[in-house]
Amino acid sequence: MTVVQERVRPLIGITTGSRANFLAYTAIGYGIWLAGGRPIRVSPKHNLLRTRNLKGLVVSGGADIDPTLYGQNNTHSVGLDPYRDRLEAECVEMAFAAKLPVLGICRGAQMINIVRGGDLHQDVPSVFEGFLPTQSTLGKIFARRKVVIEGRSALRNLLDKPDDIWVNSLHHQAINTLGQDLRAIAHDAEFGMVQAIEGTERDHFVIGVQWHPEFMLYASAQRRIFAALVASSSSGGALAEGGARRYSGSVKGPMLSDWPA
Repeated sequence: MTVVQERVRPLIGITTGSRANFLAYTAIGYGIWLAGGRPIRVSPKHNLLRTRNLKGLVVSGGADIDPTLYGQNNTHSVGLDPYRDRLEAECVEMAFAAKLPVLGICRGAQMINIVRGGDLHQDVPSVFEGFLPTQSTLGKIFARRKVVIEGRSALRNLLDKPDDIWVNSLHHQAINTLGQDLRAIAHDAEFGMVQAIEGTERDHFVIGVQWHPEFMLYASAQRRIFAALVASSSSGGALAEGGARRYSGSVKGPMLSDWPA
């Protein structure tokens, strides 16, 4: 009798603050599980020693990022969490050093851009006149904003080549100057602000979206974003002999002893 073993699910880290948004974290985890991955929470208090076992990374949404990280004074940024900023910055650096597949969601897309040397608009309504951040619960779940997708992009291909899509929109900040080895591949149809980015290296999966696909898992196009991350995590890239990832010697990983227990 032949025993067929279930395919090993790749371990996908989901970054959060020490106090996670339970709904968002659960939804992201469910999206990863549906796609064949195994989600694990990574926060300043959770699973720091397991970061080197990750096969993929999701930098999740949440509060604003400290603007001093991108060379600005704080004018409109709220809910700052320096420990989370530090964790996620090191996780993103590790992901680029190892070519670990990485998906950024809202704040996560912004963090990827900042780590690569870009910056943000701290207050979108003051830059794009008429923009109103979503406040209602329904607006967080159902598509309210039209996004135009660049024709030659990985995101457009994995979404089955639409010219545009409708997404939810929770942000009051947005990407301004792009970081190194990133390109903008989707823009708000009404205001023109960046709504998605991706990496320029073909052998490294890097996608950041300004919306929240985890709250739109009822839409097959949004589920395909998680499926693409898990597929990339399963197929590897930047794997050394024996399956260990090739980390840069200068990247120690987010295991700093001075973080609070």
